[in-house]
Amino acid sequence: MVPPEPSSPSVEHVVLPWVGSEKFVIIIRECVPPVLLAKLAAAAEGQGFVGDDYYFVPADGRQAQRCERALVNSDLMAGQLYAHVRAMLPVTVDERSCCGLSQHLRFLRYGAGNGFMPHTDGPSERAGGDEISTLSFILYLNDDYQGGCTRFIDPHCSRVDAVSIVPAAGDVLVFSHDLLHEGATVSRGVKRVMRTDVMYRRTADPDVLRLQTESASPLRPCCAEARAL
Repeated sequence: MVPPEPSSPSVEHVVLPWVGSEKFVIIIRECVPPVLLAKLAAAAEGQGFVGDDYYFVPADGRQAQRCERALVNSDLMAGQLYAHVRAMLPVTVDERSCCGLSQHLRFLRYGAGNGFMPHTDGPSERAGGDEISTLSFILYLNDDYQGGCTRFIDPHCSRVDAVSIVPAAGDVLVFSHDLLHEGATVSRGVKRVMRTDVMYRRTADPDVLRLQTESASPLRPCCAEARAL
C-alpha cells in the first residue's frame, strides 16, 4: 500500500440537527493529493464512460440521476485512498472493525442541468458476507463548476432546512448510508466525483474490538463549513 503524501487534512464534523449522534457525517478537507486525483481520473477515462443515462428510477417514476458513469475495479487504488483516510474513519461500527474501502470505484460525471435526486445508499458485501459497508465515501475530483453541492435533507421537512456541503477538489465526504441526500443540479461546467464504500469486517473476539476502540485516536472536532440553505 502506498503511504499518503505529506499533507495536513482537516476533519470537519457535519451536524445534522434532525438526526442523533449515532449517525456519522464528516468531510475531510484537502485529503487526496492532486497526483492521486489525476491517476484516478485517468483510470476512469481509460475505462470509458457510459453515455448520458439514468442510473435508477425510484418507485414514483421520477428520474433520479442523469450522468455519465464509469466503473473501475482496483484493489490498488482503493488501498491508496484508504491510506489517506484510515486515521479519520471510525475504527469499529456495530461490532465490526474497519478493513478498507471497496475496490469498486464508481466514477460519476455530471454536466450542466444534471444532478442526483434525494435518495439513501445501501450496503455492499464481500468476503461471503463477512465484510459489509456502513458508510458512503465520496471523493470530489474537481471544483471548477457551479452548483452541484451535496445536500443532506431532513425527510420530514422541506429542503429549506437542508445542510449543504460545498467541496473543493481532493475533499472526501463520509457519511452513514441511510442519510437522505442529493446531488444538486450543476448549473455550469462538469462535476466529477468518485463514489465507493467503507467496509467493516465481522470480528468474533470482543477483546479485539475493545483494544481496537481503545487504541483509536479520537477525531478532533472543528467548525464545519456546511451551511443550512
